[in-house]
Amino acid sequence: MARSAKLKVYRAPMGFYETIVAAPSQKAALAAWGTRQNLFQEGQASLSDEPSEIEAAYAQPGTVLRRVAGTREPFRPAAEPVAVAALKAPARVVRRTTDRRAASPAPSAPSAQSPRPTPPDRSRLTAAENLLAELEAERGRRLEAFEGERRALEADFERRRQALEARTQEAEASLDARLRRAEAELDEARRAFRKAGGRGA
Repeated sequence: MARSAKLKVYRAPMGFYETIVAAPSQKAALAAWGTRQNLFQEGQASLSDEPSEIEAAYAQPGTVLRRVAGTREPFRPAAEPVAVAALKAPARVVRRTTDRRAASPAPSAPSAQSPRPTPPDRSRLTAAENLLAELEAERGRRLEAFEGERRALEADFERRRQALEARTQEAEASLDARLRRAEAELDEARRAFRKAGGRGA
């Protein structure tokens, strides 16, 4: 489907989902999402510049598409997509006609002007989600810092252990050499004593 220059692609998080919609204006996008809150003013909605999002939204203009947040799965229509015609202009009151030829025995389709129920205010839920995400990010940063400190302490301990082991080996080698010299001196003194006629040594 060719892209219409009058449509733009908007994106906004909705609970556990990322949503997009191709609409002619921010007001039309908010209507498609079914909210009276100005998500754009609150910083929760924005114009999308992602090629994959733009391609998916233009393929189904006026329909709210969504996917689970943080995934790469394709966008799919939300439960209640909105027709583009309802986004381009405010709904008009349908005029009654007395022309019997215009009457149809078939049941009429539900009016597009049926008032939407006022969506619940999710600002508190959004704030709680943002706080949880911030705390989880801070926890990750702290754990990473603690891990770095632990590795540094272990490396310092290993250096100290190796230095102590080297000093111990050096001391033992020096002591062994002195012991060998003392034993040799004792043997020489014993032989000299016996040669001189000494006994008992």
